[in-house]
Amino acid sequence: MCSSDLKALDSFKNLPSSVEKPFRLPVQDTYEIGEKKILVGRVEAGKVHLGDEIVFLPSQQGARIKTFEVFLNDGKRTAEAGESIGITIEPDEDIKRGDVACLPVNTPPVSNRFKASIFWMSPQALDINEKLLFRCATEEAPAKIEKIEERIDSSTLEVLEEDAARLEDTEVGEVIISTENPVVVESFYKTKELGRFVIVRDNDIVAGGIIAHAITG
Repeated sequence: MCSSDLKALDSFKNLPSSVEKPFRLPVQDTYEIGEKKILVGRVEAGKVHLGDEIVFLPSQQGARIKTFEVFLNDGKRTAEAGESIGITIEPDEDIKRGDVACLPVNTPPVSNRFKASIFWMSPQALDINEKLLFRCATEEAPAKIEKIEERIDSSTLEVLEEDAARLEDTEVGEVIISTENPVVVESFYKTKELGRFVIVRDNDIVAGGIIAHAITG
């Protein structure tokens, strides 16, 4: 992580609480119970009300919240950050794990390229363009590091190399990541719940990181 990232981390006390942020609900799973199709997940940011119109990204499918499904709370009318909930929607769209429910205003970016800071934690170095797996919230997608803009000593924060071809164990990289299909991501400094991720290689977590911004257009 570069020095500017560390300074930004120090400023978190000035950021709004998770409840005050735009609504974000990554879908963890779907269940068929009787005639109900229930979408379950954890509200990572914001608040939503019964009857609200929502949109699922990256598919752009729109729906309305029909019910909240919470054990021993049939009359629930709102849900907010920190709550694990189930919802039913109408129309009954084909929503999958990894989709992110949002309100139609102030939606997060959908992109297959983004800038990030990663901490590499594998004795086997990272090579440009090798096949990896990106995981953020409930999303996952095949990915690669297409560029290492800076290779940084994690102890001293000294820039060791620019436009590097490899990243060694315990080094930090300022990188451009591309995914095989579009994903929903957000700057860690805006919504940390959609801005932190891990990188997997051969079923092992080899890096953790934070997203600076999506690259769109």
